Amino acid sequence: MQITSQEGESHVEVLNYFFVDRWENGDREMNYTSLMFKPHLVLKMIRGDKTITRRPLKEQPDGVDVVRRTGSDGVWTGYKNGAQEDGQPLFMGKRPKYEIGDIIRVREPWSTDVMFDHMKPSEILDVAREKVPIWYGADNELYWYYRGAMHKDSEDIGSVMQLIDPVRGKKRSSMFMPNWAARLLLKIVDLDIERVLDITEEDAMAEGAEPDPNEWQENGVYKSSCTYRLGFLALWNQINRERGMSVDVNPLVWRIVFETLYSSEFF
Repeated sequence: MQITSQEGESHVEVLNYFFVDRWENGDREMNYTSLMFKPHLVLKMIRGDKTITRRPLKEQPDGVDVVRRTGSDGVWTGYKNGAQEDGQPLFMGKRPKYEIGDIIRVREPWSTDVMFDHMKPSEILDVAREKVPIWYGADNELYWYYRGAMHKDSEDIGSVMQLIDPVRGKKRSSMFMPNWAARLLLKIVDLDIERVLDITEEDAMAEGAEPDPNEWQENGVYKSSCTYRLGFLALWNQINRERGMSVDVNPLVWRIVFETLYSSEFF
């Protein structure tokens, strides 16, 4: 896919045009959202070691033990004690936050050229227009934003880049990463809703979890009780306890299976 801007349009507007208005999956508009990830998990995505992520449902329905997709429209329906009766549809009148085929933009720590340090992220592209250097905190690699995508090799985007010697500026939070600066996109290939405690050992490994370090023996060998599942649940509590979504609550979560793509491959 080649992105080119029409006269008078910024590249941000062109990106929004494709991501929001023109991406369709059958009769349903494809959604484009974003999630923040810690640097070590970004590296695991790049290596192909992380292919699943779990996120709590924003609204936790009362009296629901099991969630299934039902009917020809694939409506998410919650049941008490697994019974078919008393099912209650979730997300009434609203599109679910995620659907198979949706694209998730990966937000990670980043920085750009020192000349932009005084600018807000939303202002950078309006000044630089087509070409912006971006360093990513996970691996400190330099990429170039050019015409809607991030490119690792400056040769991919023309000899004009040979004239630029970028200087790395201040560190910027993943929270404030703009759409155009994302190098990684996750395409949802499978989706489910389950309780966080339903996670298996295999899924915990696909989450990029490590065995809980509190379960190490003094000689550096894992105890027999130490598993990737326990390591994942320990990390889950670190991130979600203050949000009221701890393992003790056992919240309903989205189980998102994804394929990792580079933005330069996607367009």
